[in-house]
Amino acid sequence: MNPIKALVAIAPVVAIGALAFVLYNEHAHETGWSLSAPHAAPVKQPILFSHEIHVGKRGISCTYCHQFVDKNAHAGIPSMETCAGCHKTLNVAALPEWEQKEIGKFMVGNAPNMVLKDPLNPVKWNRVYDLPNHAHFPHQVHIYALATKQGKEAETACINCHGNIAKQEVVRQEIDLIRMGTCLSCHDKYGASKDCWSCHY
Repeated sequence: MNPIKALVAIAPVVAIGALAFVLYNEHAHETGWSLSAPHAAPVKQPILFSHEIHVGKRGISCTYCHQFVDKNAHAGIPSMETCAGCHKTLNVAALPEWEQKEIGKFMVGNAPNMVLKDPLNPVKWNRVYDLPNHAHFPHQVHIYALATKQGKEAETACINCHGNIAKQEVVRQEIDLIRMGTCLSCHDKYGASKDCWSCHY
């Protein structure tokens, strides 16, 4: 068979396949619908930050690091200065070798005067939660509804969506937040609005 004719014959199939792949990926992000569950696995980070150590063992409040969670739509990632506030007083030499190595990735010096290694280039954390573009989740509204109206602490409110973060060595999506049914079942449970415009605007 003529190679030119063969290429012309398969070109539409290749083009349709490529278009389907692009549209599937866009659809998966826009709607949260996917053939796999990519958010269930722990997300590798540039530094081995353990919520199990910080929240579980040290008892640090969610709102200490995520300072805007009850004030803003976005919880916010803690600044490296927030991390340094506690870490500058650590006796690093007394820590296990792996912890010394991880702390050494962003701080230098000795307690009580440890400083950020590169304050102008903060650590670039990898996103764990990424809702579809058409869905909005204002954190402060949910914290208020769960913590204030239900008489719970902010940390208990966080567990509703993030799972038992105090037991997570590496952060992962314990609860499938990418599916609309997860949100609706919680709205049912707490008597919240199920009007489309509550979340899609």
